[in-house]
Amino acid sequence: MTGRGVHHLPVTDPDGKPLGLVSAGDLLRLGQSSPVQLAADIARQPTIDGVVTVASGLPRLVEQLVTSDVSADDIGRATSAVADAAIRRIVALAELDLGPAPAPYCVVAMGSLGRLEAGLGADQDTAILIDDSGDAADAWYEQLAVALTDAMERIGFPRCPGDAMATNARWRQTVAGWRQTFRAWMDEPEPTALMEAQIFFDMRPITGDVSLYARTSADILAIAPRSPRFLAHLAASALGRTPPLGFFRNLVLDRDGAHRHTLDLKHGGIAAVVQLSRLYCLTKGLAPHNTQARITAARNAGVIGQESAENLSDAYEFICYQRVRHQARRIREGLVPDSHVDPDELSDLDKKHLRDAFGVVKTMQNALSVTYQIGFL
Repeated sequence: MTGRGVHHLPVTDPDGKPLGLVSAGDLLRLGQSSPVQLAADIARQPTIDGVVTVASGLPRLVEQLVTSDVSADDIGRATSAVADAAIRRIVALAELDLGPAPAPYCVVAMGSLGRLEAGLGADQDTAILIDDSGDAADAWYEQLAVALTDAMERIGFPRCPGDAMATNARWRQTVAGWRQTFRAWMDEPEPTALMEAQIFFDMRPITGDVSLYARTSADILAIAPRSPRFLAHLAASALGRTPPLGFFRNLVLDRDGAHRHTLDLKHGGIAAVVQLSRLYCLTKGLAPHNTQARITAARNAGVIGQESAENLSDAYEFICYQRVRHQARRIREGLVPDSHVDPDELSDLDKKHLRDAFGVVKTMQNALSVTYQIGFL
């Protein structure tokens, strides 16, 4: 409702007969903090400082959603909806300072926010698509990107370590420029190109001229299924995300560094499923951004079987839920949220389910290695 600006939803029976309406006000009267209310408050702010102040309440909202036992997928969507609201308002306020844009443009989110799966402390991944009538080198777009990136960092979304942000000129291009860049990624699938392409595959429009996104996205989806070499390299990348599961199904902990004796749920489980589901959809040119939606689309297209899809979906939800529950715990303790879980935080049952979830991911990876003959790349 937040993301689409909808205030009322009809409730129907299985045959589609209307039974009543649910309003945003109904949800608010439940007495719980709501992403609808937080997004509405953000949209009313007259200054960027005001947006930062209001949007900084997001961690408390996530903590309350976890306490209410909301699913990890819905929490990711709620977090993303609030981030979207912040981006839209920041861009609108920046435009008031900068004046009209030299040419139509579209601000897009990539990475976890593009997939509607933003977690607390998620890196910023943004880009600007510019109409071919414009000049990507125009300082106006750079100034907009700086205002957006600075404000989102203050809210709690750190800068991307790989610099995949609109403040980087590489991520501000015309539609024609993006088309050329993407073809270069496909033709030369070296490590940097693979990383950047995977971020870009999760692109989702946030504000501006959405038709620019539609044209760019259509080109990507048309090219990808016809690029078997590139898809094979994406498969190899997905297999590189090894679940932390030992030969005897024991949980493998980080041994060194600041996170020793913890499980890295992001790189050891979540990222692997994200890459698998993305690859499944690209082989058929399927459009969903969200990981759960991609798994469903891949099942419906016959890329993976019914049982495999259900197992992978359940595994992904469980791993994500353990991460968001861990993040909520760190918020309560006044710590920075991360994805590194101490096994002592988990019950024996949770540990068993994690081993099962990692086992599902490993099984799907093994099937992928056979399909793409990774050893011959």
